[in-house]
Parts: sequence; C-alpha cells; structure tokens
Amino acid sequence: MKWESRNWGEIKVEIGNLDYLLEQFLETIKKYYRIERKEICFLKFIFEAYDGIAMLTTVDSDLGVVLFHIAPGCEDDVEMILQDLQHHIMIERYRGRY
Repeated sequence: MKWESRNWGEIKVEIGNLDYLLEQFLETIKKYYRIERKEICFLKFIFEAYDGIAMLTTVDSDLGVVLFHIAPGCEDDVEMILQDLQHHIMIERYRGRY
C-alpha cells in the first residue's frame, strides 16, 4: 500500500491506515468482545450505520474476537446497542490476551 502524507495547518494526515488515523486524532476507548464468527460482518455494518460512535476491527476471526475503538462519550450508546443485540446473537466481553 502506498503511503501519502499531507500537512493542513497543525494536522498531519497519513492516508492509507484508518486505524492509525483513529488512534492519532481520537483518544478512543478500546474494548474486546467475542461474538459468533458468522455475525462479525453484521456487527460491523450495524456500527457503521451509527456513524462515528465506534469502529470495529477483527482481531481473531477463528475465535470471533473483535476490538471496538469507541469514541469518547459514546460508551453508553455502544453498550446499549450491544445489550440489545445480545438478545439475538452471542456477544460477550473478551478478557483474554491481545
């Protein structure tokens, strides 16, 4: 992947790695969850629809471990969505190592 940098005033943007951008410009809250493997894409689409509250990254697709980068102030919203989804799919906090 080709990396490209641009300077706009005080903000330097690295184009090509969204995770890097997210961590650079937002102090996100990181939480790991384990979900049913077949539901990873579904969950990703759900949180994309809630524009900006959280970004989902697959950490281990075999185990169904995902990492949420939650925007500050949106923790309660993410928790509410996950609690509602727990009625339909398996979602649990993951406390293993990563």
